[in-house]
Amino acid sequence: MVACRGTQAIVTLWGIATLFVTFLLCQPLAFNWDRAIPGGYCGDQLASWKSAGVVNILTDAVVLTLPVYDLSKIQMATYKKVVLIAMFALGIFTTAVGIARLVAIVDVDFGDITSGAT
Repeated sequence: MVACRGTQAIVTLWGIATLFVTFLLCQPLAFNWDRAIPGGYCGDQLASWKSAGVVNILTDAVVLTLPVYDLSKIQMATYKKVVLIAMFALGIFTTAVGIARLVAIVDVDFGDITSGAT
């Protein structure tokens, strides 16, 4: 229970921090999509996105592994336990998408992020 509450707190706080960084990294906010604004600047967007990706992957892995121990102790037929754990393990696809996203971030052109082209 403590591990669940701790993980919940970490994920919540990290989500709030990522939201703030996303909105405050470029000043003024419109500089994210209009680089012609005089005096506008952005922090290191690539580092911000990479760190968010790494922490998201780590928290996904923690969330995936949390129920396994408790599920293994449930009193039911072994094949049902295996199926139940396998259903929870399908969340590994979320982690795989996070890893693919992190790899793809390297190719992002922050000079014109709204164009969608890499």
